[in-house]
Amino acid sequence: MSYLQMMQLRKSLTLCAIASLMAGCATPVFQPVPADYNGPTAFLSDHCVSESSGMAQLYTAGYIDGKLIANSFGLSDKASYNKGFALTVDCQLRRVPAQPMKVTLVAGTMTPSLAQVFYYMAQGSYVDPFHVDVDFTPIANHNYVVTGTLSKAQSTVWIEDEDTHEVMTKKVSSDSK
Repeated sequence: MSYLQMMQLRKSLTLCAIASLMAGCATPVFQPVPADYNGPTAFLSDHCVSESSGMAQLYTAGYIDGKLIANSFGLSDKASYNKGFALTVDCQLRRVPAQPMKVTLVAGTMTPSLAQVFYYMAQGSYVDPFHVDVDFTPIANHNYVVTGTLSKAQSTVWIEDEDTHEVMTKKVSSDSK
């Protein structure tokens, strides 16, 4: 294994550890809309694209204002637990208050096992997750989706209006974060 491959593996394992921390069962998650909140809200959904029975592209909101929220990386990890090489994608939809917020977007490839990370890396189809912070001000009663593009050369992530496809945040690339 070359030095470059070793460094790539180290980076992948670090990002897998981050994703595992985000998915931790005992990790309390922040509820963006508290039970007693009566103000205006919008919906923000993650975008999930299954590429095979063992791999998917996930574009998620991982944190709001620095607080961990339920997201598709964590939910899919939990749904896939103890199912071998089968990935069960659980794409998250959540209500958010219609007010300015900082959202940490996470985009990348997900597999249910480390062995599959190695397999897809060898094939050249695995894209390491990356995260970026964006400012987002949702409008009440609108539906938004985290979306983007993934490639080994450059990945990009943003939030757009689900109905009009209007880009609501800056588009941030993996090489410009």
